[in-house]
Amino acid sequence: MVAEAWEYDEQRKIWWGPPRVDNSNEVDYQKSFGEQLLSKMQINAERICQISDTENISLTHGEVLQYGISIANFIRSHNFTHNDVVGLIAKNSAFVLPIAIGCWLNCTPLHPIYNQSDKSVISHLFGMTRPKIIFCDAADYEQLSLALEDLKLKSLVLIIDDEIAEVQRLHEIFKNHTEINNFVPSKLVLGPAQTMLYMCSSGTTGFPKTMHFSNQQILRLYNIGDQKEVLFSFSNLNWITGLIIVVNTLLSGSTRIITSTGTNAEVAYNLIEKYKISMMVTTPSQLAQIVKSYSDGDRNIKSLKLLMCGGGIVPVPIIEQTLKILNKQQILTILYGASEWGITSTNKNFNKPKSAGKLLPGYSVKVVNEDGKELGIGEVGEFLIQNSTDWHGYLHNEAETAGMLDKQGWFHTGDLGYFDEDAYLYIVDRKKDVMKYRGVDYRPSEIEGCIAELSDVVESCVFSSYDAVDMDRATAAVIVKNGSQLSELDIREHVAKRLQERMHLHGGVYIVDSLPKTTTGKNVRRKAKEMIKALRTHKNSDV
Repeated sequence: MVAEAWEYDEQRKIWWGPPRVDNSNEVDYQKSFGEQLLSKMQINAERICQISDTENISLTHGEVLQYGISIANFIRSHNFTHNDVVGLIAKNSAFVLPIAIGCWLNCTPLHPIYNQSDKSVISHLFGMTRPKIIFCDAADYEQLSLALEDLKLKSLVLIIDDEIAEVQRLHEIFKNHTEINNFVPSKLVLGPAQTMLYMCSSGTTGFPKTMHFSNQQILRLYNIGDQKEVLFSFSNLNWITGLIIVVNTLLSGSTRIITSTGTNAEVAYNLIEKYKISMMVTTPSQLAQIVKSYSDGDRNIKSLKLLMCGGGIVPVPIIEQTLKILNKQQILTILYGASEWGITSTNKNFNKPKSAGKLLPGYSVKVVNEDGKELGIGEVGEFLIQNSTDWHGYLHNEAETAGMLDKQGWFHTGDLGYFDEDAYLYIVDRKKDVMKYRGVDYRPSEIEGCIAELSDVVESCVFSSYDAVDMDRATAAVIVKNGSQLSELDIREHVAKRLQERMHLHGGVYIVDSLPKTTTGKNVRRKAKEMIKALRTHKNSDV
């Protein structure tokens, strides 16, 4: 057995985290999220709840709650219950949060999807939930209208941020005022497992999937509890990190900062300094941009107490550079998990910088090979994860649900990795991303980590260029710092010196201005490959 509260059963080859911490003194799993946020926001009514930097709008918890009650009453006027769905397609803006609160006060599931989605994505996602009311930004109205026409869905559409002729505006709802003390929130009908939200997967391999997110799952995201915190993430409600920020803001009485300016380092530094942000959640791509643009003395980030990063593998050089920027009182935490099964492990001990840390309370994990055989310490295989929260699967997708969660209650993550002798968990790559050079496996994330060692590299994405003899030739699209003299040859030679031949960049290196991403900030290898293929074609046509 491994020492401390983390255990390893050598016979069954299963790792356990500590027992789940009971936070029932802070939340009540038998009550709806709406009931609980109502009482908490009333207590913190005078405190600032949200500041929209882009719009220069600041709202107290009392004001946000009042707007949310207006939304809840509007929903009720259409006889909505827990069986109906409200759709949302919008950027982060001041009055999006009241829409979510209105749904939760009424126990009506909200389905937020990515803004700037095209008609096909909207049709796919809203075709699953068929929302009868949809709140959207003016910029998304045209594609939404085309999608609704395809779906033959006569949803009531309301515009959030602008005016469109003959389309109702969100602000018209706010004219109907109900005193907070006179409002009664809806109660759970189906217990803690009742669906309160429909979350979208990241969509790195195709159309995003839609999954149930229960009242219990939402409440388990609460872990801050300090009114004084100022929280920030570029994500909005369609991504788990955005939801974590919202849940903790509403239940703790803290302040949430939002922006729709863009996910770049300059914006992050400006917001941290301007609002004294104390807790921030980033993706690996965002973190890389932040540390690569840091200049000693030019950036004031002293207010930051906790910097969390999740959503993919963080290269060791990026972790090392981040730790140099932070002082000893500032904590960097690397997260591993997914919307389906939650945050599974965290790493705060960077004596093991390649690790995703140790298991969080309530989680058990085993590692299996392609035949399903359990593997032991140091052996690489797919992570299978169990937790104590019910998961109701992907909506209208039994095949994908069965592929994700087996009959024994194990989530099949698709992530390859291993545990060391101290029960630290390591992610090596996605199972689907593993490539073969002349029949020998290699992992693109290892090459990306090597490329990140070059100080002028901001970010890279490695993918396969297929060859009949070599099979998967590693090819890299790389973003470098502005004004850098780093060449494509420099990058190829660095990798050739550091890694075995199968991981050499036989497919070439291409310095680019940007990389194709999901709306949650993950690189999409498939689209990077298409981008470079188009670039090659264009170059050849110019010859």
